[in-house]
Amino acid sequence: MLRVAAQAAFVTGVGVVFALWQSPAAGPDSGAGYRTLSSGVVSAPANGVVVFAPGVDRAAASAIAAGAGGQLLGGPNAAGAWKLTLPAGRRNAALAALRADRRVVLAQPLDGPQP
Repeated sequence: MLRVAAQAAFVTGVGVVFALWQSPAAGPDSGAGYRTLSSGVVSAPANGVVVFAPGVDRAAASAIAAGAGGQLLGGPNAAGAWKLTLPAGRRNAALAALRADRRVVLAQPLDGPQP
């Protein structure tokens, strides 16, 4: 009986380790604050999200974001949303410029209202 309990505990422990290892929370895009010195240049955090119309490719998306003063950080995700960094003092104007572009379906801040 003790042997079965020990085997069950071992299998459970292996399962927990595997689940933690597969967890996306520790990935490079998790927002974790720890970075090594060799991890390269740290970009500004995302403060906006944009969804482009179907057919807009990565180069066009990057050009649209740059035209509004922003920079794409990653995407698109499964919903078609791209994270981007917008200039802090001009965030609202940059979002308005994105919304005015017919190739943009949605442009919203990620960091709440700006005064």
